[in-house]
Amino acid sequence: MPAAWLLEKYAPETPYVQHVSGNLWQGSVIWQMPLAATPLTGTAEWSWQPWHLLLGKISAEVDINSAQTRLNGQVKIGTNSWQVDNMSGKIAPETLASLVDWQLPNTPIQVNNVSLGRQSGSSAAAENASKKIHLVLLKRMVS
Repeated sequence: MPAAWLLEKYAPETPYVQHVSGNLWQGSVIWQMPLAATPLTGTAEWSWQPWHLLLGKISAEVDINSAQTRLNGQVKIGTNSWQVDNMSGKIAPETLASLVDWQLPNTPIQVNNVSLGRQSGSSAAAENASKKIHLVLLKRMVS
């Protein structure tokens, strides 16, 4: 199943994707985030991990690159949840400045095994409680 067809079918108006190639199982995308005066551009590559279907999730190993930023980890999507697991790599100061009002020294941030996720519940109370994004630093962040 071509990734370009899936993108056109399920996200036809996305302003972030410039080009996509490959298929559902393995592919790449060139993306752009117009958040600052100079848009942040980069690439992402994925490789599907089919055994996660046994757990009720779609999962892929991903590599994200932008200028001097390099990140690698797993992305998992379930029916009511998403997770980013074992994200490791280096986030360049230029990337940070494009995304947020970065005030710290002009040095990259090294991340090791960072995980975060979101899960939605079925009731309103459970949904409100589970909307919190959990950031777990399994290893220390070294700048």
